[in-house]
Amino acid sequence: MPALGPGGSHVQALQAPPLRLTGQGVFIGQVELGRPALWSFDRLGKSDVQPYAVFFRDGRALPDRHVETHAFQVAAVAIGNGTRFQGVAPNARLMASAYAGRSQDGQPEAALALQHIARQQNGRVRAAVLSFGEPLQVPGQPPDRLDGQSLLTLCVDWLAYTHNLLPIVAGNQRRGGIPIPTDLYNGLVVGASRPDAHGVYRYLDRANLIDEPFRDRNGNGRYDPSEPFDDLNRDGQWTPAVESPSDGRRTLALLAPGTHQTLPLPNGRSATVSGTSFAAPHVLGTVALLHEYIDRQIAQGRWDDRARHVTLMQALLLNSADKIRDRDRHSQREIRDFHERTWLESDAFWQGEYPLSRHLGAGHLNAYAAWHNL
Repeated sequence: MPALGPGGSHVQALQAPPLRLTGQGVFIGQVELGRPALWSFDRLGKSDVQPYAVFFRDGRALPDRHVETHAFQVAAVAIGNGTRFQGVAPNARLMASAYAGRSQDGQPEAALALQHIARQQNGRVRAAVLSFGEPLQVPGQPPDRLDGQSLLTLCVDWLAYTHNLLPIVAGNQRRGGIPIPTDLYNGLVVGASRPDAHGVYRYLDRANLIDEPFRDRNGNGRYDPSEPFDDLNRDGQWTPAVESPSDGRRTLALLAPGTHQTLPLPNGRSATVSGTSFAAPHVLGTVALLHEYIDRQIAQGRWDDRARHVTLMQALLLNSADKIRDRDRHSQREIRDFHERTWLESDAFWQGEYPLSRHLGAGHLNAYAAWHNL
């Protein structure tokens, strides 16, 4: 899978000798509207995408209920272990919970499912992926704001520091409308990158929703009055950082391969998919690989339990991200945004007020650099 190679998340360097990291013994989580099928439990279960356990919210899953293709493919990126497809951490132990049984199910049910995952295995679930989003406006309820105070966002942040769990959230995309919980404080929001003609994932994919999309007629890389744009929030004016936190914070933390990925289907076939949903599990699987290495070091008496702290993993992934070509830092790519601007041309570099670029975050996931920086 090119997305796992040096032009993608650079995971294969950790899977290969001498490290041979596979996520062995590491518990990770997944929460979505549905869940992946489980081998020998669901009729659509496949041995090459094998969750460790499946739930419905905070209870047992029922056979063949709440099984979803999207959840299956997200799981495949993280733990796929077949002859046709190899995931990031094929031996990691994935705990997956579906939260939506009715059309009106939303933040309360998602929070319940995530809390249930976090409490499994005596709190040893190291990270959880949320490849979904909830709307700001729900009929019959007061509208939420992206200020970190919605129920689901508060739950995600609370679980991060009470259960030492790293939340990994798929970024908002396309026409938006599902931004919660991208306004979290204690996790990582992941955007999708796309490859160049040589298969190197270096570009921010245009499906990522950051600013309202516009047609850059003069090619200057910014919106100018009279240029056509998609008025997503219907306020009659072009809006930068649409559906971003109300206090000016940056949401996008990392980019990861999210486009042109051929993933297995429950029926045995495959499909090429794109989206932030399939970028986020690259980060989830990488966390599993790094924790397997951390566990080895602790078992040999070289490190102690502090190496497992969620803030260390969060900082490690951000500080190891690719921005520009730098062989000393094991970076072989220069990432670019929609308008071909590099990270060194971003506001994060020139202004210094924000550590994250609005369009590129901290940069692109580099699993090998993260291991090297441990």
